[in-house]
Amino acid sequence: MLRIYPDELLVGLIARYHIYSGHSSFKESVRKAFGLEGVRPSVHLPSHLCRLEQQGHFDKSAEALIMENTLFPYYCSFLHPRMAERVKQDMLHDGNLSVYLESGLVASRVPLGLQMVWCPLCVEDDIQTYGEPYLHRVHHIPGVKVCPKHSVKLRSKCPHCDSAPYQRGIQEFPYPLTVCTCGHSLLVPERNNDPLLARLASDSQFILNNTAPWDSLEFLRERYINALYKMDLATPKGSIRQAALYERFMRQFPQAFWTEVGVGAPIKDNEWSWLRELTRKPKKALHPMLHILLIEFLSEDAPRFFSRSRFTPFGRGPWPCLNKAADHHMQNVVEDLTITICSDTRRPVGTFRCNCGFTYSRRGPDRREEDRIRFGRIKEFGHVWENKLQTLISQEGWSLRGLARELGTDPKVITIRLNEQIVPPENLESTVVSQLELRRQRFTSIMYGNPSLSRTQLRHMDNRDYQWLLRHDRQWLEQMLPRPLTNVATNRPRVDWRARDLAMSHVVEKTVQQIIDEREKPVRVTVGRIGRVCGKKSMLEKCLSKLPLTQQVLDDHMETVADFQKRRIRRAVSYLLGQGEPVAEWKVMRLAGLSNPMDQGVQKCLREAVDLACPTQVGNVPRGEFHELD
Repeated sequence: MLRIYPDELLVGLIARYHIYSGHSSFKESVRKAFGLEGVRPSVHLPSHLCRLEQQGHFDKSAEALIMENTLFPYYCSFLHPRMAERVKQDMLHDGNLSVYLESGLVASRVPLGLQMVWCPLCVEDDIQTYGEPYLHRVHHIPGVKVCPKHSVKLRSKCPHCDSAPYQRGIQEFPYPLTVCTCGHSLLVPERNNDPLLARLASDSQFILNNTAPWDSLEFLRERYINALYKMDLATPKGSIRQAALYERFMRQFPQAFWTEVGVGAPIKDNEWSWLRELTRKPKKALHPMLHILLIEFLSEDAPRFFSRSRFTPFGRGPWPCLNKAADHHMQNVVEDLTITICSDTRRPVGTFRCNCGFTYSRRGPDRREEDRIRFGRIKEFGHVWENKLQTLISQEGWSLRGLARELGTDPKVITIRLNEQIVPPENLESTVVSQLELRRQRFTSIMYGNPSLSRTQLRHMDNRDYQWLLRHDRQWLEQMLPRPLTNVATNRPRVDWRARDLAMSHVVEKTVQQIIDEREKPVRVTVGRIGRVCGKKSMLEKCLSKLPLTQQVLDDHMETVADFQKRRIRRAVSYLLGQGEPVAEWKVMRLAGLSNPMDQGVQKCLREAVDLACPTQVGNVPRGEFHELD
C-alpha cells in the first residue's frame, strides 16, 4: 500500500500512485485506483471515494480520506449540518457534480483555483523528512497565497522561465517538485511581506484542521452580533449599522488585498452585498473565506475569536427574581429577558419577566456583580405580589410604610394600588373612602353643578373620573349622563355653483392668456398649470364636474403636445424676425427645442412658418400673421 503523508491532498496522492504504479497513462492509473472508467479526481471535493477504498491501494478508509486529505472540513465548517452530511455522502459515492451544487461552490463569489501550488521550503522539508515532496491541502485553499508554516509565497510557476508545471491536468505535475521542464530550480523562496495574506492563510488552516467550534450557524451569527455590538456597529436588539460596518471593514482591507486574493470587495449600499448577507440570518451557504475575513475584522485571528466567552449586556441567565413577595426572592429563576435600546442614552435596557408575573427592567450593561440585583423600575407586580398585598391588608396593624417595606416598594405605590381597589380595607390606620363611591360623588357633583352641559363637555371637565367610571361602572354612568345630542341641521348657505362656474370660467380665460403671454420660457397650457397659476388647482381637479362653463373654456384652450410645439415654432419665428436674423429651419428647431422625428402636423407648421417668414426678409409681411398658423 502507498503511504499517505500528513495533510496530503488526495489528487496529489493519486499522482504519486501513478508514478509508482508504472502505468503507461495517467488515465489507466485512475481507472485502477477507483476501479471505474471516466473518473477525474477533483482538487477540492473529489467523489467515488468508497470505490477508492474498495480497491485497497491506500491504508485509509473513505471517511478518513474525506476528513484528512480533502478540503471537505474547510468547506463544510460554515454549512448547515444536514447539508454537510449530504456533501459527504456525495463524495463517498458518485455525486461528482452534485457535490459542488450542494456545497454552494458553483454560485460562490470566490474562484476555486485549480492550479497546483507548492511552498519551496515545504518541498525541502518533505524531502528531508519523507524522502519525497507532496502536495499539501492547506496550500490549495482558495485565497491562500502564503504558506502558513514558513510565511513564504506559494508558487505555481517557475521563478526563472515562468513555465507552469501543471497545465493540462494532474498527470502533468512533475515529481519531485524540484526542477521545471527547463531544468530551473523550483525551490527559490519568496518572502511574504503582507500580514493580511499571512493571517488569512493561518486562519484558513485553523478552520481546516479544527472541528467547527460553534453549534449552529445561528450561534455563529450571534457571535458576530456580539462582537459588532462591542465595536458599536450593532444595536442591543441585533440590528447592524451597515453603513458604518462597510466603512470600517474597507479601511482594514485595501483594494490591493482584494486583487491579490481574487475576490470582489463588498459593494456599498447593495442589499445583496456578501458583507450584509454574512450578518443577516443564515439563509444560504456563503464561502468560508468570506466568513474568515469577517472574523479577522472582528478579532485578531480565528482562534482568539472563538475562544472568547459569549457576551451579553446583562451576563448569562438565569437572572434573580427581585419580587420580595415571592418565596424564590433573590434566586436565579428568571429566564425571560428582552433587550431593547434606550432612546435617550442608546444603552441597552433589559426587561426581566419571572413566572410569578413580576417584571422589572434596568439599563445596562452590567459592570459589577451587584448590578444583577438592581432594577430601574417595576413594570408589573404580578399575581404573587398582588395576592401578598391582599393578604397583608386583611391583617391588622399594617401601616403604609410597613406594607412598602414588606413588599419592597414605595408607600406611594401602595397608596395607588389601594386606590385601584373597588372595596378598600377598613382596618388601615385611616378610613379610605371607596374608590367607586368617591368617583361617583365627584362626577355627580359636577353634573348637578352644570345641568346644561352635554356629555362631551362633562367629559372634558372631569375626564379622569369619566374614563374610570366608563370602564368600571358603565351602566350607572349611562343612567346619570344627559341624553346624547342629535345632529342639528345647520343653516349654512348652499354653494351657488352656477355663479361660481361663471366666475371661474373668466378666471381660467385670464390665466390661459397670462400663460401664453409669458415672456420667459414657454410652458404648456394644462389643467395643472392653470390651477397652479390662479391658485385654484384643487377646485379644478375635484369639482370640475360641477363647472360646465369652466370645463368648456378648458377644452377650448388646452394644449396637446403638438399644439405646444406649434406655439413654440411661432414664438421662435417671431423672435428671429424681431432680431433681424435669417429664418432658417434649423434655427427655428433649436430655439423651439424640437428634434426629429416630429409629428407630421408639427413638421407642416414648421415648413409653413419658415416659408411665410422668407418674404419678410426681402419684403414686408406683417409679423402678426405667424400667430395664425395651424
